[in-house]
Amino acid sequence: MDNSQYSKLIEDIRSCFSRRYDLFLVRLLEKVSIIVGLIITLIVVLFLTSIVVVFGGIALAYVLGQWLPMWAAYLIIGGVFLLLLVLAVVFRRQWFVNPVVAILSSVLFSNGSTGSSADTPAERKEADHD
Repeated sequence: MDNSQYSKLIEDIRSCFSRRYDLFLVRLLEKVSIIVGLIITLIVVLFLTSIVVVFGGIALAYVLGQWLPMWAAYLIIGGVFLLLLVLAVVFRRQWFVNPVVAILSSVLFSNGSTGSSADTPAERKEADHD
């Protein structure tokens, strides 16, 4: 091989690495944008859920207040919330950690832009039909 062939080979290798790097950046951007979207969605859902729980607790306390003294109704609702907190702490791995890890791993380790774990276009086509 002469120098022109070596220089062409080196240029092709640089081009290949440049394209692989660009593809890596595009996939990284896609995955980061999906994760940021999931985080924003989670924040909005948690905020709205907390509002519903607070107002629902107050409404339930007023309903219980028709049969009990108000302090007892609020004490019962507080006890229910405390029980829910204890359950959330006890089952945090099953309820929170495992689903978050599953979602993040499916986003981070998916192949291609379809979000599918299929390796070839034929497998992706079969996965889309299932």
